[in-house]
Amino acid sequence: MGNEPERAMSVIPQRSKPSNRKAPALIVAGLLTLWGGFAFIKARTLSALRESAQPLASRSGAGDYAAFSEKVQRKRDFYQAIQGGQVERVGRLLADGRKVEERLEASQTPLMLAAKTGSVPMVRLLLSKRADVNARSSDGNSPLLFACAGGDVAVACVLLDAGADVNAADASGNSGVTRAIRGENDTLSQLIPARRQKAFAIYTLLRDRGAKIQVGEAAHFGDTARVQHLLAAEPNPKQRKTLQTNALWAAASGGQLATLQTLTAQGARLAAKGDHGVTLLDGAAQNGQTAIVAYLLDQGANPNAAMDGGWSPLLTAAAARHTDTVRLLLKR
Repeated sequence: MGNEPERAMSVIPQRSKPSNRKAPALIVAGLLTLWGGFAFIKARTLSALRESAQPLASRSGAGDYAAFSEKVQRKRDFYQAIQGGQVERVGRLLADGRKVEERLEASQTPLMLAAKTGSVPMVRLLLSKRADVNARSSDGNSPLLFACAGGDVAVACVLLDAGADVNAADASGNSGVTRAIRGENDTLSQLIPARRQKAFAIYTLLRDRGAKIQVGEAAHFGDTARVQHLLAAEPNPKQRKTLQTNALWAAASGGQLATLQTLTAQGARLAAKGDHGVTLLDGAAQNGQTAIVAYLLDQGANPNAAMDGGWSPLLTAAAARHTDTVRLLLKR
């Protein structure tokens, strides 16, 4: 009796499992079909690539390919002649059919390239051929902006005399003065004094030619009178405070102690912080403005205050290799 359940279970008919013998064959057949499809696509793709990669000589004839090569070489010669200041050669190339508004590297015109390389004779030649003095590249640069970025006052004067827009700005909104300042900052430290003089000359030229000067630009070059004028002309007190802070930062980074002192006397806050906790002392230390660093320390700036990431003014000055500034901070 004790084994009755087992016998009962044993007599229950068992459902036979479906045979899987055909499954491997079906899988193999499916894989073969898929592989065949891939092979077909691959063959068509390779065929198309081979066709598109055929030399121009086989598709359009050797003459067309030779003409194409010659066209490329002529354009390269034109570019190199402008870049090398070869005025007579460029004149001959223009007489032979090169276009004065031809777009070269980075969609720059010949006049842009000439302004960029700082060649006054080349600029004069291209202007005599009616080059567009206000042409723009793909990133919004004009011949004048290239001249300003390079600190080339002579080229900038020629372009302005020819009708260049004194208020031209690139696609990022940078004016000629700002481009000059950035060119100054990109210069090797040992060359900064000479480069700064060129940037200041660009600022003076554009200002005297009627350019709209921003308060930060004026403060960077220590034009205290212009800073005062721009602040007084702002009717909104909140906006005036913002402009005052902008001028404060620009004066500190530009090493303009007199402008900084004037702004401080008018109530500008030396404790102002920028993004990532950067202070005026950090900015002055990074640019090696030792006199500004000394003034800020005398006014109570904390030499050990760290910005986001733990960088102190001392570390910032040391990383930029400003020896005099490092020595001053170590004494404090």
